[in-house]
Amino acid sequence: MSSRSKQNSPRTPTRLRGSSRTKPLIVLAGAAALVVLYAALLFAAPGVLPQFLRFGRGEAAMVSPEGRISFIRTSPEGTKRDLFVVNPDGTNQQQVTQDILMDGITDWSPDGRYIIAQATMEGESRIIKIAVGPNNKAGEILQLTADAKGDSVFPSWSPDGKQIVFQSKREGGDYQVFLMDADGSNKRRVSDGKGYAGQPAWSPNGESIAYVTGESAKAAVKELVRAPSAGGATQTITKLGSTVSSPRWTPDGKTIVFLQGVGEREQAIVAVPAEGGDTRTVVPAGSNVGLKVSPTEERVVYYRVLTDNPQGGTDVYTAPLAGGTPNNLTPGAYEDYSPAWSPDGKQLTWTSNRTGADGQGRQHKIVTANADGSGVKVVSTGEGDDFQPLWASPVAR
Repeated sequence: MSSRSKQNSPRTPTRLRGSSRTKPLIVLAGAAALVVLYAALLFAAPGVLPQFLRFGRGEAAMVSPEGRISFIRTSPEGTKRDLFVVNPDGTNQQQVTQDILMDGITDWSPDGRYIIAQATMEGESRIIKIAVGPNNKAGEILQLTADAKGDSVFPSWSPDGKQIVFQSKREGGDYQVFLMDADGSNKRRVSDGKGYAGQPAWSPNGESIAYVTGESAKAAVKELVRAPSAGGATQTITKLGSTVSSPRWTPDGKTIVFLQGVGEREQAIVAVPAEGGDTRTVVPAGSNVGLKVSPTEERVVYYRVLTDNPQGGTDVYTAPLAGGTPNNLTPGAYEDYSPAWSPDGKQLTWTSNRTGADGQGRQHKIVTANADGSGVKVVSTGEGDDFQPLWASPVAR
């Protein structure tokens, strides 16, 4: 990584009040005296919330032992997309953002205290960081990538919560992979600056980042590359001569799972050793989308577009990484999609329109279920369509 690739952000990230149409300010509830105190503390330690302001003793008891689930809600008229958080049992649903156009790409910090998200502001995709109290209400909201022009997307926390990887056009040209510290400072490029590089994914130990590279974002041939997060030479993991996407690491860090193929209708789920080597097919090519690897075992979850069903629809599946028959968790006349694992791997969450007798013409809501598909429960409520659920670990005490 050359010295020219390093970029430093401003002294402090931009603070948001929740509107992309106004100059961003600090988002804080409470009395004016607390706001003044908060600002003084923030000036002394940018990007850090004091513990007593983050989560008070009374609020700690409100933390769900099962974590919480974030999701994006599109307003009934389709003009707004805001972030919400709800407990897995459906209690304490809270709206976290207002008038920030969320793009749907989110990631919880390992300690369950913060969400990083992709949002549209001033015509660009930018990365924001949101503090979420154990009462599921928002604290400070920071804009982390306002220091340079160009879209910044696909943010992901490092396993220790100290860094964020993302892809960006901040240097001009096509997307490249960058790292920054959790407060938005110390931005530096990981990829080589040539062609396209994106869709980054951390290894479980935080020492490596897998990402997809090609001559351009629209190139038909994209391969999987691995780079050390501390800097150094990259390693090409696949040489398939086709399109690869959505890399995901297994919990032991020994395998990378990805999609191979073009579009939603011709993608296989494939595994490759993290050091490179022969690939093997986990799920044959088909309409496979939304790949996620279990955090605790050798299984994947994904959803499939029902191309052979005249009525259309989508179903959620799981499959063992060792190979075998995929298990359809959601047979029936519903649309079920965008699954995500619970932190302990025992449950799943996804989006479904099963709010009525037949699911047709109904709003799309967030559901939870056991990992075998049993015990489906609708957990989000309210007007609008809900999508892109993500399950956070319980807040660290």
